[in-house]
Amino acid sequence: MSSPAHKTGAKLTQSKDKQEIHFSVESALPPAELLKAYSEILPSAAERYFTLFEKQAYSRMADETKAIDRFYRNSFIGMIFGFIVNISALVTAYLLAVNKLDGAAITAIIMATLTNLTFYSSFIARKSQNK
Repeated sequence: MSSPAHKTGAKLTQSKDKQEIHFSVESALPPAELLKAYSEILPSAAERYFTLFEKQAYSRMADETKAIDRFYRNSFIGMIFGFIVNISALVTAYLLAVNKLDGAAITAIIMATLTNLTFYSSFIARKSQNK
């Protein structure tokens, strides 16, 4: 009898030449009875299964770590480009103000302010995620 944590299903198919049993388990690990049955046929079957299960878990963790590293790298590159845009807007505003184009200078300052607000909100969001 399987434990309640496992959802199992079985189907028996018969033909003239052979008999097939299809068995499915919807769980990370098969029931203990099934592992015991495999171990009776092949003594190291359960150990092989657990080794495979552990390797798959480590592989998934490594993939998740790589994805997180890529996310932070892309975030950092975005911050650098945003900083460049911010400095460019401030330099443009200064040059426009020096050349007596006040309306355009104000527009460039507003653009720099919006960029700063984006930086600030990104910083606050990252700070709250780390808590």
